[in-house]
Amino acid sequence: MSQLLVRNLLPSIKEILRVRAMQHGVSMEAEARDILCKELMRKEATNTLSQQVTRLFGRTGFVKGEGIAELKGHAIQPVSFE
Repeated sequence: MSQLLVRNLLPSIKEILRVRAMQHGVSMEAEARDILCKELMRKEATNTLSQQVTRLFGRTGFVKGEGIAELKGHAIQPVSFE
């Protein structure tokens, strides 16, 4: 297992952590570990494919509402599988 040392933590944050740890009946270290794991896993779970695509191609120059230049003047038709 890896270790992490957090420096310059505000005293108020340390106190909140101490109280939460006491409420959960665990050490401050265990509480901090639980908070980090839950928050990072939640962030990973919300990292959807659409968010990844947006990050990759979000700055390509497409302007919302303008449409795609190559399709101007062409009607978009649904695909027929018959």
